Amino acid sequence: HGLVKWWNLELKDRTPAWAAPITDLSEAQIRRVAQKLGDAAPRVGVWMSRGIHMTRRGAYASMCAHALSGLLGAADNEGGTLRYNKVPQQGAPGVGDYQDEIAQAGVKMEKIDRRGRLELPALKDGKSGGGVISNQPADSILEGDPYDIEVLLAYWSNFAFSCPNPERWERAMAKVPFVAHLTTNISEISWFADLILPAPHHMYERWGMSDSAGNGYGHMGIQTPMIEPLNGGVMDETGVPWLLAEALARKGFTAPLDYLRTEFKDPETGAEPANADEFGLFAVKRGSQPLWDPAQYKEGDRFAGWEAFKEVGVWNSDKFAFRSTWGEMGTKTKKFEFYSETLKDALAAHAEKHGVSTDEVLEVCNYDARGELAFVPHYEAPYRYGDEDAFPLLFVDHKSRLTREGRGNNSIWFQANKDIDMGERKWADVAKLNPVDAERFGIRDGDRIRLTTVTGSITCEAAIWEGVRPGTIAKSFGQGHWAYGRNSAAVFGESARGGNNNDLIPTDYDRLSGSSVFYGQIGVRVERVGDSA
Repeated sequence: HGLVKWWNLELKDRTPAWAAPITDLSEAQIRRVAQKLGDAAPRVGVWMSRGIHMTRRGAYASMCAHALSGLLGAADNEGGTLRYNKVPQQGAPGVGDYQDEIAQAGVKMEKIDRRGRLELPALKDGKSGGGVISNQPADSILEGDPYDIEVLLAYWSNFAFSCPNPERWERAMAKVPFVAHLTTNISEISWFADLILPAPHHMYERWGMSDSAGNGYGHMGIQTPMIEPLNGGVMDETGVPWLLAEALARKGFTAPLDYLRTEFKDPETGAEPANADEFGLFAVKRGSQPLWDPAQYKEGDRFAGWEAFKEVGVWNSDKFAFRSTWGEMGTKTKKFEFYSETLKDALAAHAEKHGVSTDEVLEVCNYDARGELAFVPHYEAPYRYGDEDAFPLLFVDHKSRLTREGRGNNSIWFQANKDIDMGERKWADVAKLNPVDAERFGIRDGDRIRLTTVTGSITCEAAIWEGVRPGTIAKSFGQGHWAYGRNSAAVFGESARGGNNNDLIPTDYDRLSGSSVFYGQIGVRVERVGDSA
């Protein structure tokens, strides 16, 4: 739908000659790649990594990549984007019948992340405020807007390290009167907790269920407890709510416990859970019932009952049939939309909610597009954080081959093999410069250096490496923990091994989706602060 509109609004002007100076690619190379894609179509896979949308204007970059699949006929086709059959499962039962007037009023309050405000559309599923803006609550807590938080439960999270500009989270955690952290291991956010609760490991200490997909199949696996949780821990997602419900019942407020007992009965016997462990078991049995109950069988692996499913531990769907979504693409027109009627309706509804025009929404949300251009994939100019004179290099945050997140950082294996990443050193944190830039700024290999952006500064070691593009400085994410374990920190609880990349990344969002900005043109200044070790 809308291919001709897309051509007239945007594509006819975006020639290889136009793109060449922007991309630093030659016209010939652009044409050569485009022709090869066309020759291979529809067997073309277009990879959409998280980086493409985690930029200030990433929604439209994502639309461009997605539209390429449609243009090549590769959407839901052999060799193209691979779909899979959904896993039938039961969600948690509604809580409406158990809510009193206070609870009913509470759930209608604005969410702490301000989703749905004029400047934060977060249009998941086309709904204003339908998404989550994960990094925003730190500012809400600090500013008391829309309200103050009195009790905060952090669960398997470490926002004080893992979000852009995490220093905000340290101040926010310090402001909240009572913080509890439910986790398998201590981390930076634990440092601000009044209570630390041990979470059992999902692989072998608790009941759980997890769906996934691969090679055209949908899967559902269950985790079963094989050992008693260490330190007398209870199941995180079921045990803690059960204990809270019991404590509230002792104070005369029985609704939460009534809900858990009434709505999470054993699907086989009808028995109510009598304790936290039984609630955990019954919750998994109930959620996975469409997979193992012969009376509810629809497709995929067939089981005689719960015990047979538990013995195998995984359910597999039938193989996904290519092109089965053609004519039902999940859009307003049910077609692949190059001109997005779906986005048009969503933006119009958000604008109407706030009494403004669609163009005013786009302006306050920092996009270039106006008018009809907003509903098609189009070029948006990159936004640079920091003046080029003050911050002459561009920061490249990349992921380690050893751990794409920061969670493996405390293992000796990670630290002792860090040089597997090109240009890196064992037990160190380095930023990599091209020799041209190193000479320009008087940096020698191994020097202690300070990296500074408009957001903050970190120190680490310099590594001179020709694999880095001139004009940029590249640093692997993962180091910089100060409270994650004795191997990750220089001095546990006091000082970090190197610096956290997120300390350099500004607080910003792609506002149509709510995604945090982790990438883009982040200007950085490098200064030598000490000799090599």
